[in-house]
Amino acid sequence: MKVHLYNPPISYKSEWAPAAYPLISLPILSAILNQAGIETMVFDMEAMHKRPRDIQRPFPDVIGLTCMTANRQGVMDMIECLIVSGFEGRIVCGGIYASVFPEEVLDYGCDLVVTGECEANIVDLIKSGATGIHKGIPTAIENIPVPDWDHHEPDITTYKGNMNIIGDTPGIAMWSRGCPGKCIFCENIIFKGSVVRVRPPCNIQQSMVNLYQRGISNVFLYDDDLVGVRHPEGWLHEIADRIEPLKMRMIAQGRCSARYITPEIMQDVKRAGVHTIFWGVESMSQDVLYAIRKGITVNDVYQSLRISKAAGVRNGLYLQIGQYKETEAEAKETARHLKALQGEGLIDYINVFVNTVMPGTELAEIAINEGWYQPIPHGYRSMKHAMKEGTPWMTRKQIHKWKREFETICGKPKLWDRSKSVETVPAQA
Repeated sequence: MKVHLYNPPISYKSEWAPAAYPLISLPILSAILNQAGIETMVFDMEAMHKRPRDIQRPFPDVIGLTCMTANRQGVMDMIECLIVSGFEGRIVCGGIYASVFPEEVLDYGCDLVVTGECEANIVDLIKSGATGIHKGIPTAIENIPVPDWDHHEPDITTYKGNMNIIGDTPGIAMWSRGCPGKCIFCENIIFKGSVVRVRPPCNIQQSMVNLYQRGISNVFLYDDDLVGVRHPEGWLHEIADRIEPLKMRMIAQGRCSARYITPEIMQDVKRAGVHTIFWGVESMSQDVLYAIRKGITVNDVYQSLRISKAAGVRNGLYLQIGQYKETEAEAKETARHLKALQGEGLIDYINVFVNTVMPGTELAEIAINEGWYQPIPHGYRSMKHAMKEGTPWMTRKQIHKWKREFETICGKPKLWDRSKSVETVPAQA
């Protein structure tokens, strides 16, 4: 049996953007399937600048597509092309969007839709010829294999990353899964509000050595929140002991927490090779943080950034403007705190996004019930611009004004190299 797994394209209807990072889910599934004797290849069509019609031939027995909000048009177009081309095998879909709207994705023309994590039963589902909608079964995190980059096109070294600070030819790795947060804007129902599960340090070492041997020394850690959540005692310390000799340079994401961000934790983070953490702050208005159920306080932000900076780790901030119930008064409060943080020298980088109501989220349900929901178009992936009607609390013009204000406080926007695809604003020294 042969299987081809695809990341369907997004940009084929507009100007191509450089591929930032490979998906880590498909190479993991590829490793599981190949180990089970199912010949599997992964094709990242977005990274290969392929269109839906450019499907690899000869056809395999099974074609798997990962379906996210951004690429669901690509999924539909690929399925249509497969049907027109006379493909007689099975079409399987999974991913975040497929997990939220399995019936809709099944109607695209799939034979099987798998929801959630599926490492424990994907082999059985493929071999048995299962059809319809099936719930995936997660495996113990220590059983998740090293991603299979040997059966992946394009080569992992061809990706460009999305920030100049990551360096050339960045790789991707996963040390943990899960996020305790319950943010109403989050579309990742698979891991949202879940217990954080951590991979054993020996498994992490194996993954990092695998990347190192491929000539990759710059890595983006694809954890929902690497730090700021509860870990087993000594977990990060052992990881640092194991991989510090590799001298890798990494960027990670973190959750601000006065409880879980300690000097000892951040020293281990630094020793492991993490030079920058992007913190999901979203807003510096406590009222907005409560409204979006972020689960952090303004004090958490100050304490975390101070401890991180003292450990020699640079701080990046993820902010969102146009949040639920965010007025200009709340935006002004965020601006006031940003000035204070900048005055302490605690901000090195900032990404200011425009909050977008994604389908299937709690925020979408709220917006529908309150009568202000604006559906996003297929292929939409930019969080740089507000929707036409803005929000009930701020106009589109006001949202864009405060986005520029936040960026200006932390430094003038930098024109990005065309090899990069997402804007990050460096803070002034």
